[in-house]
Amino acid sequence: MQKRNSEILISQTFIIGTLLLILNDFVFKNAFSNPLTGKLSDFAGLFIFPMFLTYLLPNTKKTNYILTCIGFILWKLPIADYFIDTWNHYSFFSINRVLDYTDYIALISLPVSYLHVPKPIKLPKKTLAINGIGIIAFIAFCSTAGTHGSIKGYEYPTSKEALETAIIEVINENPSISRPESKDDYYNTGGYITISIKAPEEYKYTFRFYGGEEHWKNSPNKSEIFICYAHDNEGNGGSEGGGGVEWYKWGVKSKLTEYFEKNFISKLDSKLGLEHIDKE
Repeated sequence: MQKRNSEILISQTFIIGTLLLILNDFVFKNAFSNPLTGKLSDFAGLFIFPMFLTYLLPNTKKTNYILTCIGFILWKLPIADYFIDTWNHYSFFSINRVLDYTDYIALISLPVSYLHVPKPIKLPKKTLAINGIGIIAFIAFCSTAGTHGSIKGYEYPTSKEALETAIIEVINENPSISRPESKDDYYNTGGYITISIKAPEEYKYTFRFYGGEEHWKNSPNKSEIFICYAHDNEGNGGSEGGGGVEWYKWGVKSKLTEYFEKNFISKLDSKLGLEHIDKE
């Protein structure tokens, strides 16, 4: 039985990969919305996560990498919707993911990681450093699983298709609401929609549709959007998962959601002829 290789956790690549994972999800994605930041976490996570598993389970290295590969593939398929829905229903924090099959390109990180030989760096108090880095990495994996979380959701008794059509019409019909025109905006394509509301201060929001194709198909009379990111005119805010609007920052969260509801959700209600249901 092999002993744990502590050099994995204090290697340059593991430390850099962990920092990159954290910075990308909590800083870069907020500052730069593009395909690079959208996939960078997948590359970093797939490189260091099986390394972390191999530190914990040194006798099953090959299995660790195979399971990581299978898990990532399943996570990006509609079959994962049931797990996500169940988790979000019973858990105190939500997890979400984008159904984007181009993310599979990040799987190339696995063979690179598998063949990589960790080179440890010299650190004072080695045992303390190993434990500290291990804890930070574990927290990073957990906190970035859902990445942004949900600031607040709005449910409607209608189909996702009807809701999406109404959203586009509200945006097009109201000059105070605009969408970025950049084609490279990762958070303004697919399941995400990014808007600016200027009434008169300019607030920015990124929201997405709850669930995926399987969920939408099985719920023709229920659909929901939830706010992922929100910033006021002074740049205050962020995401629930990133700590920008957590429960102890209720004033910021309340201001952002009230502005969104007054200047967007109320118009969406009128367009649909329906009253939304708040989903905290």
